[in-house]
Amino acid sequence: MKSGRPRRGGAALPNVLRRLLTDQGLPGGTPPFKGRAPAPATWCDVDPDGTVHFYLPKAELGQGSQTVLAQILAGELGADLDKVVLHHPDTERGFPLGWMTVVGGSTAELMRVPALRAAARLNARRRGQAGGTPGSGGLLGVSVPRIDLPSKVTGAAVFTSDVRLPGMLYGALLLPPRHGASLESVSGVEEARRAPGVVHVIVDPTTGLIAAAAGRTHQARAALSLLRPRWQGGSDAGQDTIEAAVDVRRTPAHRIQNVGDVAKPAPRPARRLVAEYRTSMVVAAPPEPPVAVAEITGDRATVYSSTQNPALVQDAVARALGRWRREIRVVVPYVGGSFGRKHGYLGDPAAAAALLAAATGRPVHLAWTRHQDQLNGPKRPPSHHVMEAGIGDGGDLLALRHRFAVGDASGGWPSSSRAARATDVDLFSVFGAHLLYRGIPNLRVDYGRVPLPSTVELAPMRSLSTHTNLFAIESFLDEVAFDLGVDPLELRLRHLSDDEHGRRLRRVLETVAAEANWGSPAPGTGRGIACCAYGKTVTAQVVQVRADDTGTGTAPIVIDEVVAAADGRTVNPAITRSQVEGAVVMGLSWALGERVTLRRGQVVESDLDRYTILRADASPRVRTVLVDGDHWGGGVNEAGAGPAAAALANAVHALTGTRIRTLPLFPPPNTSEASP
Repeated sequence: MKSGRPRRGGAALPNVLRRLLTDQGLPGGTPPFKGRAPAPATWCDVDPDGTVHFYLPKAELGQGSQTVLAQILAGELGADLDKVVLHHPDTERGFPLGWMTVVGGSTAELMRVPALRAAARLNARRRGQAGGTPGSGGLLGVSVPRIDLPSKVTGAAVFTSDVRLPGMLYGALLLPPRHGASLESVSGVEEARRAPGVVHVIVDPTTGLIAAAAGRTHQARAALSLLRPRWQGGSDAGQDTIEAAVDVRRTPAHRIQNVGDVAKPAPRPARRLVAEYRTSMVVAAPPEPPVAVAEITGDRATVYSSTQNPALVQDAVARALGRWRREIRVVVPYVGGSFGRKHGYLGDPAAAAALLAAATGRPVHLAWTRHQDQLNGPKRPPSHHVMEAGIGDGGDLLALRHRFAVGDASGGWPSSSRAARATDVDLFSVFGAHLLYRGIPNLRVDYGRVPLPSTVELAPMRSLSTHTNLFAIESFLDEVAFDLGVDPLELRLRHLSDDEHGRRLRRVLETVAAEANWGSPAPGTGRGIACCAYGKTVTAQVVQVRADDTGTGTAPIVIDEVVAAADGRTVNPAITRSQVEGAVVMGLSWALGERVTLRRGQVVESDLDRYTILRADASPRVRTVLVDGDHWGGGVNEAGAGPAAAALANAVHALTGTRIRTLPLFPPPNTSEASP
């Protein structure tokens, strides 16, 4: 059997995209770094008293990456973690900008080897030796306590929202009411400028920017409320428009996985099973909405930004101010969550804050409100999937096909968006789309790109598209098992390949099944299983549910427990477990009730009172088992979200006999007639 290359018309696919698409489910591996490796002194300074200053290139988004990187460096240097001082990412430290982006949940894996090499070279220099070969890294594999937790528990930790500078003003933004609307005119500007506490108001019809700076945030917002803008154009699409556009049957397809011949398998199937699945748009809703603080002194601008991508923030501020990039310094304090939201390309307030700072001569703090982020922030793209299986006379699974259509998940990522337009293949949309069961002789995946730029702003989120693709694939595997009268775990194990890929999947499936006591469910419960390959991590989950007899919940079921298994070596097992657990809960929340809908171009779920997020008191217990391996894991905090929806849907079917093929599984009451 041969795995065919992705097929499409027109220009050839970029090599990096071809490698990903032909990898059949285990993307990742080569660090996407640009520029020479930074010198050892870029990473560390050592004081005479032995205090070690670590200058870290990656932002701490809550995932524990600073502790992990500190472990890597301190272990190699032989330093005491109690004498470590961490410094947040800063574009002036000397790291290539490509090294500073946080994407795909792979910080520890991408940074482990460069950090070890830097520490080894620094050790060699301290001993007067040339070169420097990394050792074992004495703290690797040890669950040291997180360095950032004490300050976060006490409230001493400084996030961008907490940055305070002398003479600082507070800003506010007025955003368009619907996607794509342009600013035609604004009245009431002079009235807004005379409002109490207001220092400056910007109204720019060319860019559509409307912003104010005042002594207090509420004063800036009050001033903007006096304005009477006239907006022109913009999308007036409703939910029906979105769902009609995202349809497999209406979208030209590109073959991204092909093994054997699904159309004419030999032997020919006695019958075929077909099922369709749909997923809705969701938002990331990080605890801290986008925020920036800008200060301009002479020919330098310093921006404190809650971002995953300092390079794009630097670019945006430089363009806004008409300055060179080297004149813009970006510092990234603690980030209050992101989940893909804060890549610096859509809805980042840094440029507007810099313009207000330039106009007033004072530092400016500017943040989006939760309401603005719900309405104007990017959404995870909706998708439509058609799954098909060919079944032989003896009940053999002879062929499996996955067809799907989805909006661009790369959103405003400049390079990825350009590649999507040039190749008609969106890199982030195909994560998780490949069929992992290589023991099936005929496999095929067809992907259709649905550009929705004039309708709604889309962007990647945690696990990229793995969560939605696996919902269809792993749900359908259970449907096939039910049709054949085969245990869902047994069906999966039966069709794994006898190579490293298949052996890793087998290990995590068997481990999670044993830990969950798969063959002996508790009375009155239903269980579902699903697995995932993401980055350098393979994971599997078992979800157990029971009926909610109280009638007080937002869903008719209660999730009792989730058992998760993930493979690969890890720097800090405790942090790895916590990341898996957090990813599982987020994946369950997306599956249960999170949904964004549109009415006349506006988001209906305009705040958290209309957007159903899984509450802490309703979250299940999550038990995580780490499976030893001879490779280093990577992307575990993304991989954990991947199988959650499918495992939950399979558990619901096991409990109730009802197969739900749409996400969310239990949407909130229809609010389409409510005002946004």
